Amino acid sequence: MSTQGIAVAYTRRSTDGQEHSIPDQIKAIQKYADDKGYQIIRWYTDDAISGDDTKKRLGFQQMLADAQQYRDHSVVICWDQSRFGRFSPQEAGHWTYLFSEAGVSLVTVDKGLIDWNDFTGWLTYGVNQHSKHDFLRQLSKDVARGQLEAAQKGSWLGLPPYGYRIEGMKKNKRLVVGDVGKVKIVQRVFREFVEDGRTMADIARRLHEDGIVPPGKGRPWRYDSVRCILENPAYCGDYVSGRFSYGKYNSIHGEQAKRTSGRKGVKKNPESKWIVRRDNHEPIIDRDTFERVQAILKKGKTDRSRFTPETNPFLLAGLMRCGTCGSPMWGDTVKGRRFYRCGNWQGRGWECKNRKGKKEEENVIECEGTKVREDMILSSIADHLYDEFLSLDGVQLARKANRRELQPSDVPEGFAKVKKLVAPPKQLAGDRKRMEKQVKELSAQLDKARRNLVLLDAEYIPDAQAEIRRLQTERDELELELRKRPPTEADINAEATAVLRSLYWLAMLFDCAAEEVSDPDGSEREGPVLLGAGRSLNLRKYLRHIASITIHSRKEGKGTATRHVFERGEITLYGVGANTGKVNLLNRVS
Repeated sequence: MSTQGIAVAYTRRSTDGQEHSIPDQIKAIQKYADDKGYQIIRWYTDDAISGDDTKKRLGFQQMLADAQQYRDHSVVICWDQSRFGRFSPQEAGHWTYLFSEAGVSLVTVDKGLIDWNDFTGWLTYGVNQHSKHDFLRQLSKDVARGQLEAAQKGSWLGLPPYGYRIEGMKKNKRLVVGDVGKVKIVQRVFREFVEDGRTMADIARRLHEDGIVPPGKGRPWRYDSVRCILENPAYCGDYVSGRFSYGKYNSIHGEQAKRTSGRKGVKKNPESKWIVRRDNHEPIIDRDTFERVQAILKKGKTDRSRFTPETNPFLLAGLMRCGTCGSPMWGDTVKGRRFYRCGNWQGRGWECKNRKGKKEEENVIECEGTKVREDMILSSIADHLYDEFLSLDGVQLARKANRRELQPSDVPEGFAKVKKLVAPPKQLAGDRKRMEKQVKELSAQLDKARRNLVLLDAEYIPDAQAEIRRLQTERDELELELRKRPPTEADINAEATAVLRSLYWLAMLFDCAAEEVSDPDGSEREGPVLLGAGRSLNLRKYLRHIASITIHSRKEGKGTATRHVFERGEITLYGVGANTGKVNLLNRVS
C-alpha cells in the first residue's frame, strides 16, 4: 500500500505558559496539510515536557512505535523543528535513524520537507538541531545564574513550603506564614515526632484518617511527605538554597552556577555547598525542636518503635542501648515483667558479634546479651535524679514542674549541674583559627589531587578518586562546624530549665511506676501506674530531653540458670543550640 501523502501530526510545548499553545499548533498544522495535500491519520501530543527529555515524551515514543509497527504513513508534520525535539547532535542521529528505517521523514510548517536521507538535508537538519540544543544549554545557564543571584539575596525559589505563602516580586520573594490551619498541621507533625515518639508512617496515617488536605497535587499523606516537612529548615526561619541540584546542564553548587553532567536527576549536595541565611523569615517551629528532629533523623530507624504512643507498653522504648556492643535494646515481657534485651543478641543468639572497622582491621566485640528489668532501671534512675539534682521535698516541686513553674532558684545546685551538662563546649579562638587553617590546607590538597588525576595510569584512578572524596568530606565537615552559631546564655538557661523540670517529673513518675510493678507481698503483677505512664503522651514530652540510656550488665550462671546482673548505666542528654549533641549525665545507676 502506498503511503505517499499519508501523514501523522505531532505537537509539543515545553511549559504551560509557552507562546505557541497546542491548539495554535494544531490549527497551523491542519492548514498546512490541507494546502499541501497531506492526509493526517493520527495526532500525537506531549504537553509541558521539555524537548530534550525524550524518555518522558510518551506521545513521541508512541509515534515512533506506531511508525515501526504499522508503516502506514510517510511523514511526520510538526509546527517547527524544535517541536519535534531539541536533541543533542548524537541523540538526533539515533532518533532520525529509527524514523528513517520506518520510512518516515519530517515535515515542518516553516521549513517544509526535511529529507534525512539526503546529505544536504541531513547537514541542514544537524546544524539547526545543534543550535536548538545549544539554546537549551544557554537558557539553562542563564536560569542557573538568575537563581543564584536570587538565592544570594534570600529570594525564595520555587513553590512555598506547606504552611507558608510567598510575598514580593521576582528576585525579592519572601516567605510569610500562611494558612493558620496548615501552620497548626506543621506544628502537629513536629510535636508528634519529637514529643509523642511517633513514626513518620504513623503520623501520615493519622493525618490521612483525620481528613487533612496533604501538600502536593492529589497525593495522600505518606511517609516521605512527612519527612520532607521534618527536614525542611524553612520551618525554623532559615533560608536554605542549593540543598539539591536539579539541572540537567547547569545548577547551583555553593556560591557558583556550574555545568552538570548532562544527565537529569536530583542530587543532594553536601551542607557546605548550601546557601544559608539564618532567621530569614518568621519561623513556624522553634530552632531547638527542629535541631532535635534532625538529630533523631540521623539515627535512622533504630529509635522508632513498632508501637504507637497509645499502645506502647515500654516506657523507655527507643532510648535503651547495650553498653557492650552499642546496639538498641528491645522491650520484652516475661512472666508479667518487662525487660529490655540487647537487640543484637536477641537477633543472633547468646553470643552476638558486633563488627566495627574495615575487614582488614576488624574489631569484633563479644556481647553476652545485656538484659535488665524495667522496674530496676526506673527506680535506679529516679534515685539518682533525686540524689544528684533534686531536693527531697518532692510533691510540691513536682506539681510546679508539671505546671512548668519550677524555677532554677527552687533547686539551685541541680540547675547548675544541668546547665553545665547541656551547655556545648566553648569554641576557643585558637580552635577556630586551627579549623580555618585545616580548611585551607584541605582545599589545596584537593586542588592538587584533581590536577594530578589526569596524569595517573588508569589502574590508580579509582584509589585517587576515593582519596579525593575523603578529603572533600573532611573539608565539608569542618566548614559546616565553622558556620554554626554558638548558643547564647539565654538559650542555655532556657534549655537547662526545661531539662530540670522534665527530670523532676520523670523522677516522680519513674519512682511510682517502679513501685507499682510488684505487690508488697512480692507477687508479680502488671502495675496500673506503669501501664498508664507507658501510654501517656504527657510522659513523652519529658523523655524528649534524653538522647539514650546505656546499660551495662554481667552474666552469671549457665544454661537455664543464667541470669543478668545489672551493674551500671549512663544517661545521655541532648545539648543545646547549633551544637546539639550528647553529654554524659551520670556514670553509675545503682
